[in-house]
Amino acid sequence: MSGRAHVAASTDRIFHLTNAEGSWQRDLVAAATDGGAFGEPSIATDADGSLAIAFTRFSPESELGRFPEAVLLTRHGSGGWSSPLTVREVAWGPALALRAGVHLAYSEGWHGDVACEEELALHYATGPFDSLTDEVASPAADRAFIAIAQDGTPRLLFIDSCRFLAGDGLWYSDGSNNFLAETVPGTKDGDVPTGFAIDSSDVAHITFTRWNDTRATDDLYYTSGSAAGWGDPVTPMTSLRTGALAIDSRGAVHIVGAADDGIVYVTNRSGAFISEYLWRSSDSGRVVIAVDGSDRPHVVFATDSGLWYSVGQGY
Repeated sequence: MSGRAHVAASTDRIFHLTNAEGSWQRDLVAAATDGGAFGEPSIATDADGSLAIAFTRFSPESELGRFPEAVLLTRHGSGGWSSPLTVREVAWGPALALRAGVHLAYSEGWHGDVACEEELALHYATGPFDSLTDEVASPAADRAFIAIAQDGTPRLLFIDSCRFLAGDGLWYSDGSNNFLAETVPGTKDGDVPTGFAIDSSDVAHITFTRWNDTRATDDLYYTSGSAAGWGDPVTPMTSLRTGALAIDSRGAVHIVGAADDGIVYVTNRSGAFISEYLWRSSDSGRVVIAVDGSDRPHVVFATDSGLWYSVGQGY
């Protein structure tokens, strides 16, 4: 983790943005044809400098909107970005990690099945880029996140929005027993995961949103745990309506969230959660965060005027 930033973004096409050469540069990764679109990019790097992006191909626009057609994968090499590899048709929602190879989670099934007539299977694909092995990790799942533990095994976080599984809340799997999953204590039906990370002690850290009827908006919650037990979910800052998280080398939590009046950075690096505004605006949207090898938090967030980047200090 060199401290150089790599960002994947989509506007019907997939772009890679980086400051690796000292100034920000943007290159086109993939462009759809025949009226289709690309979206849902998930970017990952490895300690050896490997860089890859997984994304979804969507159908041309129709009266009912666009529908996912396939999950694709591309990697960066000396010649630029490779031709996208189709991982699976009728799939969407990729979550990518790199650790001595590819680790990819995604959902298979018709995303437009609002009546929940068919299950949305969660897949896990791993191996070398051009030789992935694929298995079903859960017979019913969507909105998947993936993180890699210290021993190189995958950890999965997902929801079952159609409630085909016997339980309510967020579902977590440590990758053992054919991806046997359990519900995360303190979560409930309707909660939506927004961030997921595994620390050096293999403790899972999660952010998720929960609808607040009184405020008529979402609240952001944080929880953590392992096989030894889970803590009670807490609200690191009550005005946050979405967010993402990262964990540094000392196990401290770094959260970036969107509030009604701007972008907020929250951390418990000094013990209790403390917060500061990075941006004051009501037009803020999606947020992402990562921590580099010097424990500096890197934040990217979207507003109506574009993408913005901020980097904090290490210890």
